[in-house]
Amino acid sequence: MLGKNSIDRRRSRFQISAIVLMFAVPAACLFPEWLRAVTDEGTATPDETSQQLPAIPDQELLESLNSELASLLSTLWNTSESDAARLDALRKVRPLLAALPADQARPFRSRLNRWLNLLEAEFAAAAVTDLQPQNTDLTAALKASGAALLQNVKPEDQQWLQLLPIQPLLETPSSSPAIEAFLDSIRQRSEQPPEHRAFLLSPAVQQVKTDAEKVHAASKTWPDDQATAAARSAALKTLTAEIFKNEIRPSADISERIRSQWRFLRSRFPKTADVLWPTISQNVMNHNIHISFSEGLLGRLISDYRTESGCVSDIILGARVTGTQTTSVKVTADVTPSANTAAFQLKLSGNTRSETAAQKDPATVYTSGNHYFWIDKPFEFDGHRVTLGSSRFSVDTNSQTRGFRTKFDGVPLVGMIVRGAAKHQIASSKPKSEAITAQKLRNQAQPKFDSESSAQFDRLNGDLQSTLDALRAKDAAPDIINARSSNTHAAISTRTLGTARVGGSAAPEIPPSPETGVLQIHESAVNATLDALALHGRVIPADKLNEELEKALSTLLNREIKLRKNSDTAAATTTPAAEAAPQSETDPAADEPAGDEPPTSWVFNGRDPIQVQFLAGRVTIILQAAIRREGQPDIARHSVLIPLAITLQNDKLVINPDPIRIIRTARTSVAVANQIRNIVQKRVKASEASAVINLQPNADQPLPLTISALDIEDGWLTLQVR
Repeated sequence: MLGKNSIDRRRSRFQISAIVLMFAVPAACLFPEWLRAVTDEGTATPDETSQQLPAIPDQELLESLNSELASLLSTLWNTSESDAARLDALRKVRPLLAALPADQARPFRSRLNRWLNLLEAEFAAAAVTDLQPQNTDLTAALKASGAALLQNVKPEDQQWLQLLPIQPLLETPSSSPAIEAFLDSIRQRSEQPPEHRAFLLSPAVQQVKTDAEKVHAASKTWPDDQATAAARSAALKTLTAEIFKNEIRPSADISERIRSQWRFLRSRFPKTADVLWPTISQNVMNHNIHISFSEGLLGRLISDYRTESGCVSDIILGARVTGTQTTSVKVTADVTPSANTAAFQLKLSGNTRSETAAQKDPATVYTSGNHYFWIDKPFEFDGHRVTLGSSRFSVDTNSQTRGFRTKFDGVPLVGMIVRGAAKHQIASSKPKSEAITAQKLRNQAQPKFDSESSAQFDRLNGDLQSTLDALRAKDAAPDIINARSSNTHAAISTRTLGTARVGGSAAPEIPPSPETGVLQIHESAVNATLDALALHGRVIPADKLNEELEKALSTLLNREIKLRKNSDTAAATTTPAAEAAPQSETDPAADEPAGDEPPTSWVFNGRDPIQVQFLAGRVTIILQAAIRREGQPDIARHSVLIPLAITLQNDKLVINPDPIRIIRTARTSVAVANQIRNIVQKRVKASEASAVINLQPNADQPLPLTISALDIEDGWLTLQVR
């Protein structure tokens, strides 16, 4: 761990990329720049992957806490054991796990409970006796999606369409050979150039693939019921194992197999899938972004105050009225209850003070006005657009006559008579005068308020739709958006899947606060966004990586994205993170000065080029890339894990890299592993970033939010803001 004095005051290249990518997706739902993403995919058949569950990551800790619990889990995890023995172990595990001290069980309790829920659901699904496939005609959907692909293909993608065996599929959509040929061509995408791969991952192609897999699954048959049940059991075990593997190390390949297994079960064994779905939807296909904010926070974010002064010149009830007036208005918002939208009241309160003289022969009347008015305008956000309701206006007028004079003042008798008549006229005309004042206030304030609020929300809707359209083009638009509100809080939840991803699990519960907001992002949402950046197979110079990420994010979100301010590139004293290589990989040569490094490029893998994982207070960036250096042999592709410990200290996000890990292959020498580690470490620095987020960086008036609490655990990044 680095000392405070060694912290690099600049935002490091990898740190900046990671932090911004974490925040890029959520920023389009609550504010003009906030968003999220979508779909339903997979590739593999039930017999293509291992049914063996992966080792429990916290096995040693469990052994130290409760050896009986660890033994029962070993039995449960052993898929070669009988179902009866595993079920008995499952029943005994629950109370033992619940009895562990909360502080000691925190690192694994939520994940382990989720896995136990999935295993319990697997056993329940395996007990379903109905083994019949769907009885609906799935080929109609396949024909429709295939026709849509042919009709809407872009001119630049025609060359790739010609390589796709789609015509035989449309001519005989129920033909297994035609389906298998089509699916094989999709599976080989990692071997294709980036442009071809992008076409194969496009929403239109992926929809055909989805429909083809459903038809293929529903048509599967086996010799008898026993063989059919065995095939279903294999699919269930494979699905569970792949879910566990994906939680240990997120991967598009594994996620795609999960989606494929689920589609297989849903199409071929629908009654089984019905039993399994509640647990899958809660733990695997759940929302992966949650945004909630209190009425107090919303009021401060939307709050606006302005004062306008001017002259008065008007004709009222035949009198010439002149003078001055000052109007002050304040705009805020209240949250209102709604089950299926985030509902609000935009509230304007105003006060107009005036000093006027009303002249009508033979008298001049001097009046002070102190009028209050209110406008309430309801609006709702359903996750796709903001809808405004009709505004309601109310007013309380209060005019006080300070005095009056007539041109007969001082004339004996006549002056008294004229003043008496004038006084009577002033009193009798006051109700009508107040009504006219109220109407004028309405005519001045309400149309302006309606016009300005409509214009602002029209811009917000336009920006949001533009961003959603851009995300849809990358198959990264939200497939589920849920909004709701109570008397005190509003919340928006979205699910981000992408073409080869799963969703989130149940998010950590955060007690509501009257003055804060909460942003929760699951790692799957960030990884779906990273998929959409289309870095697969690309060769990017190391010093251009930030620039390329900016371009990719700007294209994805249809707006300019900058990962660093200009000041971030200024010179500063930096201290590299300590190497701290695992003892088995140490090499004396690794500590020698590297000298001038030749120009370096990242050759990103065709699958999962950049991933993130949120666990145990760390954001781990997972790179899968080869390294190309000028004048030197290439370093073959490796998986590089860059753990960043992120804490909140004195309104600063403090990022400290943990030791970098290299996933070594059988052909990876210690020297090569250390060489990769040294190259990466030069680009990963300890750093600080401000905990203040400006939601309007390009506006005249900033809109700051301060991160007041941060937690990274079990796949979720949770931020509380005030």
